[in-house]
Amino acid sequence: MQSALNQCTFGDRVEKLMYAAMGDLAASAGWFAYDAGRQTAATHLYREALQAGALAGDSMLQARVWSNLAMQARLLHRDREALRMGCAAVETRQAKNDAWLMALLHCRQAVGHARAGDRVRAQRSLARAESAYERTQGRPAAWLSFLTPAELTGLAGAAHLALGQQRRAEQLTLSALQMLEPRFERNRVYYTVQYAQALIDGGEIEHAAVQAGTAVTLAERVRSGRVRGKLADLRRGLQQHTHVPVVVDFLEETGRTGA
Repeated sequence: MQSALNQCTFGDRVEKLMYAAMGDLAASAGWFAYDAGRQTAATHLYREALQAGALAGDSMLQARVWSNLAMQARLLHRDREALRMGCAAVETRQAKNDAWLMALLHCRQAVGHARAGDRVRAQRSLARAESAYERTQGRPAAWLSFLTPAELTGLAGAAHLALGQQRRAEQLTLSALQMLEPRFERNRVYYTVQYAQALIDGGEIEHAAVQAGTAVTLAERVRSGRVRGKLADLRRGLQQHTHVPVVVDFLEETGRTGA
């Protein structure tokens, strides 16, 4: 497609459509690279997508890429940078006109503010996400099809967990898991890990170890470097509790299987 854009002549409308298609492809490839743990490749693809979105005049694509870049920055523990990127996404014209997108962006910003220790802004973002979701109509863009009440509830749980409010995080994450559709296998692993971490933070170590075992079993059906990283973090957290027999069993089992 890049070759066609460089060597062929098109009208303005067709050229913009081609840039939009190229940007959409780069954004999707960037997310898969991000999920696989290939962050250098993901950054390169996201930059291509952002450039294509600008050339296409596609504000939805630009908002999507800024949001994904914010997620990546958060994964790499660059929380302030993630917040700035999230703000860039929120300020796009498409975000302001699309309640589905705005709900997602505010939920992700809530997690970012929570990780930065800003409880007031985190709660404000959660309220804005809920308000935006109440205004949604019809069906979201294809790439936003994962945005369900379960996802919003799970992200709210992540925000409360980052704020140290583990009981509320437990409640929200469990609710998200109960609402989650079977097709979202990766999300189920992710939120099961989050639930286990909330249980650890709340001192419910035995229950956490059981949930960690469930997450490992679920992860066998998912190929994701990001998920493996979360499981490794969870395992390290449980290693602090080897006085609990069920934790020892979990550590020995996952040690044998390499999970």
